[in-house]
Amino acid sequence: MDKISGLLSGIVGGAVFVGFYLVLRASLITALVFGLMGCIGTLLLVSKKRETSSSSLLNGPGGELEGKDTKSLLDTLASGEKRVKEISSAGQKIKNQKVKAQIEDICSIAEKIFANLKKDPQDIKRAHKFLSYYLEVTSKIITKYVELSDQGLKSGEIERSLNKIDQLLSNIKSTFEKQLLNLLDDDILDLDTEITLLEKTMKLEGL
Repeated sequence: MDKISGLLSGIVGGAVFVGFYLVLRASLITALVFGLMGCIGTLLLVSKKRETSSSSLLNGPGGELEGKDTKSLLDTLASGEKRVKEISSAGQKIKNQKVKAQIEDICSIAEKIFANLKKDPQDIKRAHKFLSYYLEVTSKIITKYVELSDQGLKSGEIERSLNKIDQLLSNIKSTFEKQLLNLLDDDILDLDTEITLLEKTMKLEGL
C-alpha cells in the first residue's frame, strides 16, 4: 500500500466515521464499523483502478484483447531499443563532432522515451509512430551518412547530401523531444487527477 492510497483510505474512513457518529448519531461501534468499511472500500477501489490501468493496453472497453498480446508489445519495445543502439553505434563512427553530438542527444531522448514506456506501457499506443516509423528512418539516414562520409571523396552532390542530413538531425531531435513531452504530459495529467481527488477529499473532511 503506498502513501497516497493509505492517506485517501484514512481520510474517507474518517469522514464516514464522523458522518455516522456525529451527524447521524449512530453508536460508536456502528460508526467505527462503517468507517472501517469505507477505509477498506477505498483501498479496494484504488487497487482495482491501478490494475485496470496496467492492463488497459491489452484490453478494450469490453475487456477483450484488441489484437496485440503482451509478447508482441515486448517485441515492439525490444525492436525499438535495438534501433537506438544501431543509431548510437553508427554515431560513434562519425568524425564531425557537431553531428556526433546531435546523434548522442537523439539517442539520449529516445532512451528516456523507452524508460517512460516501460514505466507506463499503456502509452505504447501513443508512441506507435515513433516506434514503427521515426526510429527506423532515423537509423537508415544516419547509416547512410556514415557510408557517405567514409568514402573519403569530395563532390558537390555528396556534400549536399551530408549537409541535408546534418540539418535534418535538428528536426529529428525536435520530433523526439515532442514525443517525450507528449508522454510526460500524460503523466502530469494523471498526477493532476490524483491531486484534485486528494484536495476534494480533504475539503470534504474539513482539513
